[in-house]
Amino acid sequence: MATIPEKITNEMLAAALNQVRGRGKVSVEIDGCRIDDVWATGSRVWFEYHCRESHDSQDAPAWYHSHQQVEVLGLSDCEQISFTTSEERANEAIVLVYRVRFDDGLEWDVFEDELLTDPSQFERDDPPRQL
Repeated sequence: MATIPEKITNEMLAAALNQVRGRGKVSVEIDGCRIDDVWATGSRVWFEYHCRESHDSQDAPAWYHSHQQVEVLGLSDCEQISFTTSEERANEAIVLVYRVRFDDGLEWDVFEDELLTDPSQFERDDPPRQL
């Protein structure tokens, strides 16, 4: 498991993701450290909600938007990045959080495992209509 040196900050990763704007899921190198499976700012990707599926959930607005395309606006405030791949981050429960915008203008913070390259990757049923 490859860890990221503490000298590499979230701000440095955000700047690197802006430099590869719109390229989808990419790898970037910062100070000789390669970070894989990160979403470039400005990318259009698919979203699938992976949390509490309930009308009374505080995240219900995101659930209602599941299975839609979003634009990645950039990294959201998240913990210090610690691992170089999405699999390692998921195994350690320290995933990246991205700010996205849906086509209707809603902006939301989502976990990296909720962003997908293709609708064939959806694992859950379509969400219900918003109440």
